[in-house]
Amino acid sequence: MIHCKSVIEEKVTDELIAAREKRWKKTLPHAFQAFLKENNGGIPAEKTEVGQWVIERFLCMVSNLSESAEGYWDIDAVLTKYDEFMVFDEDSVGYDLIPFAQLNHDSLLCLCYETEEPSVVVWQLEGSQEFRPKYTKCYDSFSAFLATYY
Repeated sequence: MIHCKSVIEEKVTDELIAAREKRWKKTLPHAFQAFLKENNGGIPAEKTEVGQWVIERFLCMVSNLSESAEGYWDIDAVLTKYDEFMVFDEDSVGYDLIPFAQLNHDSLLCLCYETEEPSVVVWQLEGSQEFRPKYTKCYDSFSAFLATYY
């Protein structure tokens, strides 16, 4: 289990998750929803590695980006920052990559919607182009990602 410290006090609700799913045009895996509710924006208590990368912090969901001190780390804020780098082509509906953790080396851990069941990938800013994100698949599912740390 990934233990986090400094978890954001604002709780993630089913309503907030539903609003984001509607905006992103994606269904979030149940295991991911449960993780968000438990570790909203948490910083891993111990060094947590994914291959050559280190998880610096998990991203959060807050109800109001501009009013929250943690709004910078909200998943929506990160999606807005890297907008065209989070979709596979200009005809994509919604986002194809949903970031959930900040890694070292300008990289993000993301849910990847290439298939119906999203995999977990490391997305890298370096090498990404508009509508051509550079990413490396790490896990077949979010549940498989979590199982690695139990």
